[in-house]
Amino acid sequence: MIHVILGPDRALARVTLKKLLDQFDPGGDNTSRFEAPGDPIGEVATALATRTFFAESRIVVATGYFGLLSRGTGSKGKRGKTSTSSPPDQFERLFELAESQGELILFEPDLASIPATAKSLLPAAANVAMHAPARGSALVEYMRQAVEERGATIDRQTAQYLLNRLFPGHWQQAANNPAFDRPPDIEYLLTELDKLTVAVGGAAIDEALIDELTTERTADHMFTLLDAVVSGNQGTALREVDLLPHSSDELSRLLAMIGQQIEFSAAAVAAGRPNDPLLAGKALGMPNPNRMKAVLNVAGPAAARQTVLLESAVDADRRLKTGLDAAPGDTLYRIITRSGARRG
Repeated sequence: MIHVILGPDRALARVTLKKLLDQFDPGGDNTSRFEAPGDPIGEVATALATRTFFAESRIVVATGYFGLLSRGTGSKGKRGKTSTSSPPDQFERLFELAESQGELILFEPDLASIPATAKSLLPAAANVAMHAPARGSALVEYMRQAVEERGATIDRQTAQYLLNRLFPGHWQQAANNPAFDRPPDIEYLLTELDKLTVAVGGAAIDEALIDELTTERTADHMFTLLDAVVSGNQGTALREVDLLPHSSDELSRLLAMIGQQIEFSAAAVAAGRPNDPLLAGKALGMPNPNRMKAVLNVAGPAAARQTVLLESAVDADRRLKTGLDAAPGDTLYRIITRSGARRG
């Protein structure tokens, strides 16, 4: 049998993976794990076809293998051996084995959907589980249940207060443009609930405790600022800066984030990058590779503008470090005011 576990929420995807493993192999003695690109897909197929003394069939967890279908060559593993067969042929063989000889779990927590090439090869009987986080009232009820499971309580109004503090502007509903949607991070939410329920000692969580123990996130304004700088929208960038904290430490952190975003946007429009935005984001080492699609949309095809912006950021950083600019705020405003420049 084939099981496909998708994201985009990693925490929810891991819960489903654990449930499957608890069902098929509670002790873990009969489970093999592989991860692309280090482990060749041929080794996944070999493990799936190998009988075991502990159970009737083997359970194989394969992470990140759909990405191989975006490349035009066979997979190359740790030993440097490249398969002579194409990835689609390898997947067809793997799926045939899974239908007859074992349980194959394709774990893809970074993907919100199955890529078209993989979908065309996947048998209709495959079990597909998608894990988009809940929104709106459903997320509020999910929170309340999670708090109760941890031995405390939280009313609806307080739950909404916490969500507004953690995920301002994004938890009620998805953005109209999926590329700019930033869904609630369930793993982060559960971490905060763990902290609050321990602190409250089995009683009710209230707004005063939330104010004391959780940090109000400014990610909404930060992402808007980053996108405005990269796209050359100076008016929006200046407005968003005014809405953010202005301490020296905060401005220095903003500068670091803007510099990284400019670097990503310049790489996004450079020749030779992978066509798949997710693979491009992973190749660049982005903390959230899925954001590369949004970076590409914001940066647009104008490579010249991104080159000018990158040069401006490097020059501004040099001025700050050599003392020509007195404070991080000066450097930040210098980058913003030059963000709309075009190469002549």
